[in-house]
Amino acid sequence: MSLPDEKLRAMISSRQFLFDLLDPKKTPRVPKAIRKTAHRLCKHWPFPFELEEMMGVYNADRVRDEDSQRNG
Repeated sequence: MSLPDEKLRAMISSRQFLFDLLDPKKTPRVPKAIRKTAHRLCKHWPFPFELEEMMGVYNADRVRDEDSQRNG
């Protein structure tokens, strides 16, 4: 089971990986189709501050749900 901060770090690392795929100096000999897919995904990938915000909402919802289950 992943902790929320581990999930956040994985998403941030994934974003960097996609951006590295776009840079021929960092990732030479990547097929054009892969670069095109990475570009399409990067256009909609959230920024780190947006991921942190989403994780905050996720954690607040989880706490609220756990409290409501305990209090029945």
